Amino acid sequence: MKQAIVYSFKVWLTSVIAAPIIFFLINFISTGISSNIFQLVNFLFYLYIVLATAVASVITWLIFYAIIYFVSRSGWPNRIGLLAIFSSSELLVVVTFKLFLVLLNGFDNTTFNTLMLCHCICIGGGILYYKFEPENSEPN
Repeated sequence: MKQAIVYSFKVWLTSVIAAPIIFFLINFISTGISSNIFQLVNFLFYLYIVLATAVASVITWLIFYAIIYFVSRSGWPNRIGLLAIFSSSELLVVVTFKLFLVLLNGFDNTTFNTLMLCHCICIGGGILYYKFEPENSEPN
């Protein structure tokens, strides 16, 4: 149980911190703006996105933890468990973002979808990067 909490928290926190960085890199590359004032505004907006994402995704993190906990108790082989965690977490990110897009009517869809894609990349990458060994699993 403790391993599932630590694993889910690392993946979630990586996404909360790294996804906005990737988002701003994409925007920087696409716009090419490099003035000091723009960089300061971007840094403040980065902090805002990190805070907003962290607050908005707490429930998603708890669901993510429950999925990991279930998979770790299922007895599935590691690869099947990893595939289940990966696919369900990616779906969870998309559903969460689409729900917030509906609730926050008026946001630019392209910007919102880009941020969602950044979170999907970070969640998927975190799942593959951080090692999770379910307690009751068969070897690969």
